Amino acid sequence: MLIRLARKLPIFAVLLAASSAFSLVSPAASPLLPLIPTGVESVAGVEDPHNPKGNVLLISGFNSVDLDDWLSLAGVDDRREVDELIWVVASSARGELREHLLLIAGRFDRDRIYAAAQTNGATPLNFHGFPVLIVAPFARERSRMPDVRWIAIVDNRMAIFGTPDLVQKALDRHAAGVSADPALVARLSRLGPGVNSWNTMAMPSSVLARHVVSDAQAASWSSLVAGADELTVGVHYGSTARVDFAIHFPGDADVVRAAGLVSQPGALPPLAQIGGQARLKSLSLDRNLIAGSVLMRGRQFDAYIRAQRDDHWRNPPSQAAAVASPSSSPSGSLVNSLR
Repeated sequence: MLIRLARKLPIFAVLLAASSAFSLVSPAASPLLPLIPTGVESVAGVEDPHNPKGNVLLISGFNSVDLDDWLSLAGVDDRREVDELIWVVASSARGELREHLLLIAGRFDRDRIYAAAQTNGATPLNFHGFPVLIVAPFARERSRMPDVRWIAIVDNRMAIFGTPDLVQKALDRHAAGVSADPALVARLSRLGPGVNSWNTMAMPSSVLARHVVSDAQAASWSSLVAGADELTVGVHYGSTARVDFAIHFPGDADVVRAAGLVSQPGALPPLAQIGGQARLKSLSLDRNLIAGSVLMRGRQFDAYIRAQRDDHWRNPPSQAAAVASPSSSPSGSLVNSLR
């Protein structure tokens, strides 16, 4: 399921290992979705940050730093609880896929978190009635993440942390009480029930192609998504693991070509990378959209994730990624970056 994307962005995958049970709520029903501005290119979510099997995500290097820094900022709140995490990437006048945002649903002590952050140099600001803190780049990471970010904790139930443009838009959406972007909801509705983690990317095919690595491991994904302008993937963990996928193409020829690739034995990761026990559960072709699900034994998928983790430590990404210590993670777990 891991799609290697170009390091120059970089977008890469992240593994969250944690503990507890998982939710069966569809990601399309997430209470955080209405905060996400329309037109963003990449959204990734963990419906269930406490799942002992872990969660595989595609997020940018900046997203990873945001998570690491949020853990540092919220570390003073020893009673905080996290129910869901969402990462967002968007383009702006500052550059392609340059804006980034972390959304957290749970329970927080805003006063305690804000007080500690201001002690460490954060500056308070009132934005349209919302108390916000301006957080300068941490000294430890200025070379790889130079952005000033805002943090806003709303009603002690939602935390919003990222570059000012996206935080402002998220707060404006919350104040206006708008519904989630219908296009985003539609993409997530293509995933099956009980998805623990998910990704959806919508961008011009030329932009998507620039960030897909065509190395040996990702070659099948690279050829599959060639020409695509939308990619949505979700993972359900359990004794039987399920990987749902939906790929949209702007042209008829591309979707016919992709359907032919998917129908070939072993064409789809993790089919090609996990082994012969994985199988294609379903495949549908509807106009310019190809969608389906891959099933495999949970133990097979776990072994695949372990292999990816080992590969990361042997060949770390060119841009250092945040690694949270067990004591600072929202669920007392380790957060590892994978290429």
